[in-house]
Amino acid sequence: MAAFGTVDENGILWKASKPGSFCDTFGGCTNCYETLVKSAAANGPRPAAGVRNVVEQTMEGTFEKLVLSPEFEFQTYSEYFKNVENFGAGLKASIPTLEAKDTIIIYAETQRAWMLAAYGAWRQGMVVGTIYATLGEEGALFGINQSRCKLVVADAKLLKVLAKIAGRCEHLKDVISVSEPPAGAAEALKDAGINLHSMDAVIAAGAEAPCEATPSEVTEPAVLMYTSGTTGNPKACYFRTRRCLLVWLAPPRPPRRLPIVGAPTCGLTLCTLPIYRLRTSWNSLSRSRASRSDARWDMDRQARSHPPRSK
Repeated sequence: MAAFGTVDENGILWKASKPGSFCDTFGGCTNCYETLVKSAAANGPRPAAGVRNVVEQTMEGTFEKLVLSPEFEFQTYSEYFKNVENFGAGLKASIPTLEAKDTIIIYAETQRAWMLAAYGAWRQGMVVGTIYATLGEEGALFGINQSRCKLVVADAKLLKVLAKIAGRCEHLKDVISVSEPPAGAAEALKDAGINLHSMDAVIAAGAEAPCEATPSEVTEPAVLMYTSGTTGNPKACYFRTRRCLLVWLAPPRPPRRLPIVGAPTCGLTLCTLPIYRLRTSWNSLSRSRASRSDARWDMDRQARSHPPRSK
């Protein structure tokens, strides 16, 4: 039986066929946006990202109860990629004050639109800042102000929280709503001098005014990751583009019937929380080589699964 690894004179374990050699970034990509470009080129007509729409929404005490449709609505890789292209171009057309290396905070539940916004931002060389959807007003305000972000992408639920702190946001000038915003939230943002855009309108603006992709360099920051803030103010750390690509290269072993480009066969994964969240974003959209019957995959459920515990 062939050896699976070899140990050098310093006690470091290496792959037997490549001692002393480090792996390259995901598929040789040099930026986060390129991972979707390659996946869309290889899997255009295949299902990429699916959602179950909310068919009923009620309150039980202080808890919100959602009933989801039993059927998924999928976008193909080509459809999803087109929306990302248009959203990225729409950022430039709708909010011309945004520049490469600016931070865009995504303050929303895990969903298809979350990754669409992230890829659109990476397309234009911006940093994707993440703030937990469970953070309250003070935690969200801390992250928004500390990151000096000019734009927040939020869903309707969290727009209500954002509206309450809008007047105290020091650098925020624009908000993109993933879905129809609550009337009260829209008015509060307007009163605070913040422009409100819909995601559909930004995508439409990009379709009318396409522009060249300007992704960041492999050595530049791609993600600003905030913690949950359970021990005080949320803490943050930057992940450079290369680090993101390397993390995406090492998800846990995928299901046997769902091969993934670049997935290692050892099942090894890094388990610190920010790295886990980066890995789930890779799981969300960078699949490839799956047959149609294998591709019915619940992105939202996968993204919410619990990480393995570190030993």
